Amino acid sequence: MATEGDSQLRESAEDGVSPKAVRRTISLRSSLARSLMLMIFMSAGVILVVTYQFSSRVVEDLSEKLIHQQLDHTSLALEKFFLPIESDLQLFRQWGNAGLLQPVDLGAIVRPESDGAALPAPAVIRLNERFIPLLEQLEHVTSIMIADSRGEEYLLLREQDHWLNRVSGPEIWGSDTFWMRRNDDGSYDDAFWKTLDYDPRTRPWFVGAMERADSGEVHWTAPYRFFTTKAPGITASLRWADPNDPELTYVIAFDVLMLELSRFTTSLEISPRGKALILTEDRVVAGLPRDSRFETPEQMRTHLLSRVEDLGLPELADGAAAAEARNLSPDEIFWFTSGNEIWWAGVQPFRLGDSVLRVVVVAPENDFLAGVIEQRNILLAITACALLAAFLLALILARRYSTPLAALAAQAERIQRLDVAEPAEIETNIREVEQLATSQERMRIALDSFSRYVPLEVVRELMKRDEAASIGGSRETITVLFTDVQGFTTIAESLDPEALTRHMSEYFRAMLGTVQGDGFGEVTQLTGDGFVAFWGAPIDCPRHAAQAAATVLACRAALADLNAQWRTRGLPELPTRFGLATGPVVVGNVGSPERLVYTAVGDTINLASRLEGINRFYGTWVLASEETRRAAGDAFAWRRVDRVRAKGKQQAIDLYELLGHTGEVPAERLEFAARYEAALDQFRERDFTAAGTALEALAREFPDDRSVARLLDLIREFGVNRPPDDWDGTTNFQVK
Repeated sequence: MATEGDSQLRESAEDGVSPKAVRRTISLRSSLARSLMLMIFMSAGVILVVTYQFSSRVVEDLSEKLIHQQLDHTSLALEKFFLPIESDLQLFRQWGNAGLLQPVDLGAIVRPESDGAALPAPAVIRLNERFIPLLEQLEHVTSIMIADSRGEEYLLLREQDHWLNRVSGPEIWGSDTFWMRRNDDGSYDDAFWKTLDYDPRTRPWFVGAMERADSGEVHWTAPYRFFTTKAPGITASLRWADPNDPELTYVIAFDVLMLELSRFTTSLEISPRGKALILTEDRVVAGLPRDSRFETPEQMRTHLLSRVEDLGLPELADGAAAAEARNLSPDEIFWFTSGNEIWWAGVQPFRLGDSVLRVVVVAPENDFLAGVIEQRNILLAITACALLAAFLLALILARRYSTPLAALAAQAERIQRLDVAEPAEIETNIREVEQLATSQERMRIALDSFSRYVPLEVVRELMKRDEAASIGGSRETITVLFTDVQGFTTIAESLDPEALTRHMSEYFRAMLGTVQGDGFGEVTQLTGDGFVAFWGAPIDCPRHAAQAAATVLACRAALADLNAQWRTRGLPELPTRFGLATGPVVVGNVGSPERLVYTAVGDTINLASRLEGINRFYGTWVLASEETRRAAGDAFAWRRVDRVRAKGKQQAIDLYELLGHTGEVPAERLEFAARYEAALDQFRERDFTAAGTALEALAREFPDDRSVARLLDLIREFGVNRPPDDWDGTTNFQVK
């Protein structure tokens, strides 16, 4: 009777394999069955391990969720805390621009050397009656100041049962300041003079507002102690120019007590022992956490503006140190240890103008999930022994199964490299692995035979080019160029086809030679009278934007020489528009398996095409995106032409005209660019009068500039039909 081994011997002999190579084997299924018999006893341990991992994840997920919720809640409350201040400042700035906030007349106030103290000036009363009802609604604002560039200031300060005014004018009165008190019933029962070394122009809120120029954004100081009350706080300020005297600038400011901010943060109930606080970027405390030491106003004033390490709360000091050591990204939740206990914490930035406050939330893990943590620790103890045994068994099984499979994998890699000269020695008693080794050896023999007919070097070259010849690509950041000949249809009609072909051949020879001659440019497509090129792939070019800009300038120079030659030969000139855009694309092969094209695909390609076409609206020849201008660096001179939203785009971008290499652009052209950009800023800020005046002067000097004429036309239209409130100065193009 034939045995299983005899059958194997016969099969091997028929396949041409020596019987000596046959070893007694067992099936992989039998081997796995025996192994699983042992693993059954470990299944309970595996379940416990999985349960432990799940519970650990629950602890982490719930902790992160709770911290995120508290951070979002606190940030939302801060927005409600600060937003009315910024809104009212913007309202007052509009009043100032409209001439509704008249300055205090210092001449109407009795001088110190006069007899007695005069009743308040009407301007002071008028401002008081306007601002007091507002400050009564903003309980966390303690005072309001209006100061001008001459140093004259009006102050309205809230005190417990009355209001206090201070009027100063250092250029007229020197160190003398005028004070008066207004009662809650509206009467003024005290007016006096006080010597004070004070000039509002030196205060941080005034300096910061002046530095913001005419941006219209609110300036927020860093936390500090107020000059008059010495209370810790922060000041928001905003400037405007006198509508009747542009040389005179006003600044309005609100003082916000940090005491009110701390009352808010100390009232937050994160968890039984959790805390929320507000810090500056230098870890100075702007809003105190909940603690028995910070319950009274006096206790809060004492500890405000302290560093977080000086609060005497170890968990906050340890959390700050852990966050700094880990270099965390914004909104990242992390854990740390303090007092032999795990704490969870999160930091979320809150921006106030140029300043950034940090909302910090910390809470001990036990506050959230004491029951889950206890269960997790029990599971850990139960499964420790089972895990160890399973680990040892896994090592044994892995060695048993992986050794022959690893040898097969190594042989497969050699076959992939077409290294088929020597067979592999695979030793195993697992039947399925033995069958796989036999099949692989037959494949090696077949490839070795095939190599007798086709040289291996040819096959290796085909395999090496397999990735380049297949559909697909890689994501890269490149700079893309689109070109187009202006008025090409008319030019084409003026020449017979043969002459036009020769003319365009001469044009493309110069243009494409310039692009490809820089060693980095890649021309991917000809579009009749234009072409598409990019820099940054397939040849690596770290400064692809600068290389593209330099090549475009070289193309312009070559085209100028060609146009001069064509004029003398009686041929039409070929004025060319260029569009440059920088950004991410997918570069590679597209098409079908039978026909591939190496090109780039992505929104950056569409943007470059739009920019080329937009040239005609501004009378420009080279337009580039803001990303191209930034990436090109300082080696080039640019003119910011407009902020546009191209057809089919949601995102608006700043548009730049490439003027030339830095240092090579005529001073007259640079001056024109600077004056145009200044007028453009005024236009976008709705200062149409000033923008129109500047542009009319430019139009007289440069009557053929289409970009100047275009802005003037818009200003005239807005003089009849004012733009809507949400107009931001962006030009929306509805055509390509």
